[in-house]
Amino acid sequence: MLKPLLYKSYIQTIINSVGSKQYQNFYVLDTDKNEIKDVLQGGNLSCAIYVSNILHMFSGFSKLIDIPHSPIITTIKDMERNGWYEVNELKTGAIVQWESIDYGATGWHSHIGFYIGNNEAISNDQKQFKITKHSHDYNGTRKIEKIYWHDSLDEK
Repeated sequence: MLKPLLYKSYIQTIINSVGSKQYQNFYVLDTDKNEIKDVLQGGNLSCAIYVSNILHMFSGFSKLIDIPHSPIITTIKDMERNGWYEVNELKTGAIVQWESIDYGATGWHSHIGFYIGNNEAISNDQKQFKITKHSHDYNGTRKIEKIYWHDSLDEK
């Protein structure tokens, strides 16, 4: 008999996603203007769709999220409905929400990604338009606002 190893598979999927451009685009039709828009702006605003897609991928093993989202606020609300809660310390596999910064033309945005241990995180990079590994606090330049954990990830 084989038992799926959620935590190990989840962490390895996050690590393997580095360099991916899979989450650059998501198109919607503005029916008022009859205009197609890329709500992720070619990868500029892709952090929530990246995180929520990874969570959704593993929701068949443990309910982590209902559906993928592009806005961070709806991603967090869905996560909380499905058992994610705030913790005070970083744990490998936790979801990190960083403070809002000015993205220029698109305004102020917060950011989410995954903490992978050893003071490193993985998230969408809005300048490189792909998933990257980086310092958990962007080398001291971006404050972590919240850390989220789900108890099903304790099953290592």
